[in-house]
Amino acid sequence: MAGLAAPAYAADALPVQLNVALTDGADTAAVLAGLGDAVRKSDPIPGLNALRVEVLDSDVDTVTGKLATDSAVRYTELNQTVRADADPLDQMNRNYWGGQQVQSAWTWTTGSPDITVAVVDSGVNTTPDLGAADLTAGYDFVDGDEIATDDDDHGTMIANIIAARENGKGGTGVCRSCQIMPIRVLAHNDATGRAEGRVSEVSAGIVWAADHGAKIINLSLSGNTPSKLLEDAVKHAEAKGALVVASAGTSTETPKAYPAAIEPVLAVGSVTHDGQPSRGTRLNTEGDRWIDVAGPDGAEVLNRVGVQELVAGPSVSTAVVSGAAALAFATKPDATASEVRSRIVADASQAVGYPAWNAPVLDAARLLHSLGAKDQQAPVLDSLSGLPTAGQVLNFSSKRTIYPVLADDHAIERVEFRVNGELVDTDWAYQTGKRLQLSAPKGFVGDLPISAKVYDYAGQSDEFKTTVKADGEVPEVKILSPAEGAHVTRPVRVEVEVPGDDITSVQVNRIGYCGLAMTKDAATGHWFADVRSVSNDWIHDRFCSTPPGTISITAEDVNGNITTVVRKVVVDVAGPTATSISPNAGAIIRGSFTSRINGVSDPSGVVSARLYVNGKSAGADTTAPYEVKVWPGNYSGSLKLTWELTDDVGDKRTYNRYVVADNKAPTVSITKAPKNKAKIKGTQKVYVKASDSSGVSRVELMINGKVVARDTKAGYVLSFNASKQKKSMKVLVRVYDKVGNVTVTMNRTWYRK
Repeated sequence: MAGLAAPAYAADALPVQLNVALTDGADTAAVLAGLGDAVRKSDPIPGLNALRVEVLDSDVDTVTGKLATDSAVRYTELNQTVRADADPLDQMNRNYWGGQQVQSAWTWTTGSPDITVAVVDSGVNTTPDLGAADLTAGYDFVDGDEIATDDDDHGTMIANIIAARENGKGGTGVCRSCQIMPIRVLAHNDATGRAEGRVSEVSAGIVWAADHGAKIINLSLSGNTPSKLLEDAVKHAEAKGALVVASAGTSTETPKAYPAAIEPVLAVGSVTHDGQPSRGTRLNTEGDRWIDVAGPDGAEVLNRVGVQELVAGPSVSTAVVSGAAALAFATKPDATASEVRSRIVADASQAVGYPAWNAPVLDAARLLHSLGAKDQQAPVLDSLSGLPTAGQVLNFSSKRTIYPVLADDHAIERVEFRVNGELVDTDWAYQTGKRLQLSAPKGFVGDLPISAKVYDYAGQSDEFKTTVKADGEVPEVKILSPAEGAHVTRPVRVEVEVPGDDITSVQVNRIGYCGLAMTKDAATGHWFADVRSVSNDWIHDRFCSTPPGTISITAEDVNGNITTVVRKVVVDVAGPTATSISPNAGAIIRGSFTSRINGVSDPSGVVSARLYVNGKSAGADTTAPYEVKVWPGNYSGSLKLTWELTDDVGDKRTYNRYVVADNKAPTVSITKAPKNKAKIKGTQKVYVKASDSSGVSRVELMINGKVVARDTKAGYVLSFNASKQKKSMKVLVRVYDKVGNVTVTMNRTWYRK
């Protein structure tokens, strides 16, 4: 089929493709004629009684309306996009056989060249481990020819997962003796970086594969929209006896993917090696369990140029399930597609720890055994590796890795581990190398019976039993100090009680290789240490950090049993805080004064507030408001007030304040005035010079005890009228500085004329 070219259209008139399904005997020319010039291009969809027509977006409603009334048309739908379901390669499981029992299935068969798996994808290139002889004839529905080569890598890698030969050049395929039918329906899209195509090509590819003898049709692709054309293609494949296996997809835009959600397609989900649903994959819900089975989510295989590459996601899962289905047909050649589909689902195992509605995980070995693969030889379990040897004791605190050393001609269905007669672990769909994490039961001391029993799919079994020395008693640790919730500073003295003579070490804050060893006091039997690292600001906390305010004690006995006890404390490594101090900074003070520190607080509580004046203690206060009276005497000059605050755990903080003490009187001199015993009359003036470090507030002239003149500005001049004074005048000059210091001078007597 010729591919559609992409003609140039105006931005507001983009082309749209429609799939038009016709009735039997319909006149194709008449249908197209009824649409007139709206149809830009049309092509038959090979294998299906349907057309693909191209119209402008603006004509879609008109065209679909006409087709809906045409009796020759069964349905019309948009030709939606489908994409390859490969995911980014982070967090993937490279060992894609893990847990799916593929290697065990190979003990029965590696497939058959009579079984052909169609890879309906981006095409398939030959590679060093998938040659031309391993490929059947195929078709390219993108370019419309018989050369189905790959331009994206996706199809080639999917084909290699299914059927790559075991030759050491790449990965080994699940059905390495089967044939691959390459069918190209996707092309690489540079804009998205993925292989993409249309429903019409995928539908044609399904039909072509079924018509040309494909037993299994692998569709590692999906779209978000239901399609009747895809339903028709699936029904055609079903009628031809082919099993269609399709990816459940990764998009969460819609609850289902297509064609996977079309019955009877085998819908495949994705899981990691431990059965956990792969990140981003679609999932079943409790009310809609449409995904039938899950497969592994990662592989490392050759790409289209023969380079080993990683691929992940439901694309891989689908390919592994298709490969297992091919092994099933090789085991039972007369099996129907319906039978193989049913057995794949019925023989899958539900992953432990996940909801029951999750898709069960493929078990290829159980599948083949259910279809008739014989297993007549019982397994042989020789021993359990990893158990304690002579002189060793199994403890409670550290787990030993125990695994069975066994042999079997085919597949082990499960292994059961028992400790002291109780079943502690069962591994279904057993993979050689199953590990049991074993430790002594807590509190148990003595001889501990341990056994393992393995079963194959035929129900044949073998058992191994042994007894080991066990000590499940852990040390008892009691922290004596500090108390829970106590406020502490660094270093903090930690004291613990650990009874017993078999204690080999007690450590504080033991993390990995870190930990401070505690010392045992011979007299009390207690263990103690001075611990600094109880906050995350210590340099070693970069490597050995415990949460701030956490003290953990780890005690270990001679058999390796460990107990860790945690104590929470409040770490207080800073002294109390305050909001303000009085007097204000730079204040000039005369005589005694009271200094106060305000807004004092501390999470551990304030013990005292002590005041130092110029380095000497002036007193302390222990209750709020914290204040101390200061007596500077006759001292004049700078005063450094230092408040030292102490909290209940001994942390200190200081606050400084600088003030000035001024207890020195101003200096004063009379520059011009009547002499002593002078006789005066009328207005008289006295000229005064005064100074002070704090500044002069005022100068006053006093006669007979009364102020008769006052001046506040330098170049002080005091004027008075002598005629208003008594006959005899006792005269003084008084000077005040700005803090209240006073100087009195010029004790003279004047007489009025």
